[in-house]
Formats: sequence, structure tokens, C-alpha cells
Amino acid sequence: VPFRLGPLLRNGKPPWFPRGEDLPKPVFVFDPSGSRTSTWHQGGLDANGPYDRRTFSPKVPKIAVICQARAQGQVEQWLAQFLEGVPSPSSGGQRGSAGPYEKGFVRRYNLQDAKTKVFTTPTADAKGYLAACRRPVDATTGRGARWDLAFVQTDDAFHALAGDDNPYLVTKAFLLKLGVQVQAITLETM
Repeated sequence: VPFRLGPLLRNGKPPWFPRGEDLPKPVFVFDPSGSRTSTWHQGGLDANGPYDRRTFSPKVPKIAVICQARAQGQVEQWLAQFLEGVPSPSSGGQRGSAGPYEKGFVRRYNLQDAKTKVFTTPTADAKGYLAACRRPVDATTGRGARWDLAFVQTDDAFHALAGDDNPYLVTKAFLLKLGVQVQAITLETM
């Protein structure tokens, strides 16, 4: 359907349409001295590493993964690709920096490694997710250890569930109370 902007919406004809303005790209700084900069966040991060690469702790984050037992294999495959990267077809299977997902989380953020443990639920309901979520907490209680991050595998159908019926919301609330950062990973889009 063709359309044409008439005089009412034509740029530069106040008061009907605001004046347009191009803003320069932001400059991202990747070190305290300000000498490592880039206008591309990912390219700058890949070339220079994160701003706090020398002081960031922990260098080996502990990551709990909560998922349905039926999806464990798919979640573990996604987790390996997330942490280690996904080679682009143009790199001949070699991991490098040619594609947006090649470096992976560990190398992109200058970590030494990441320790992961998967905790499964046999069901896709809030009660099963909460039980699976309690296991990583129980595994660290009394040892003075804690999880730095939790990935929670979800289904698209969870978006239609509210409050205590939503497995992700219940799990996230439980873990956030303990100071554990939570990120959802949707099975359908992983």
C-alpha cells in the first residue's frame, strides 16, 4: 500500500512535526585510563575486554541451571554454546572473533572458567520448579558457598501464568531473596 507524507507530517514544518536531529554514536570506554574506546559495544568488548577485567570477581562464577528433565540435553547444549561460543560457518569451525557469538561468555568477559550444575524438575509447574530450585541452595548451605548466577529454562506458555502459578516468577523470587541473579532462557528460542 503506497502512502505519502503530506504537509502536516513533513519534517521541518513546526509546530506539527518535531525537528529531527542525528546524535553521534556513544563512545564506550573499556579501561580506567580511557585509552581503550569504541563506538561498537561488542567489537570494543571483544578487542579490549571488559572495563573491570582486572578487578572483577569471581573469575570462575558458579552457575546453577534449573530446567525440566525432558529438556536437560537441549539446555546443556545451549549452555556449552553460551559459555564457549558458537563458531561461524565462515570460520571453518574455528572459534575466533569473526561472528557475534564466537567468543562465548567466558572469553568475552575475561573469565577463567565457569562452574555449572544442572538441577532438573520432572514437571513444568511452579511446585516442581521451586523444588528443583531449592536443591542448589541446599547444596551450598553450610559450606559458605553461594551461586553467582542461575539460568532458569522456561516455556513460552509460562507467560500466560500469573504469580504463584508461574514457575519462572516463583523461582526468580526465591533466588533473588538469596542474592542470586536470575536469567530466563526460553526453550523455544534457545
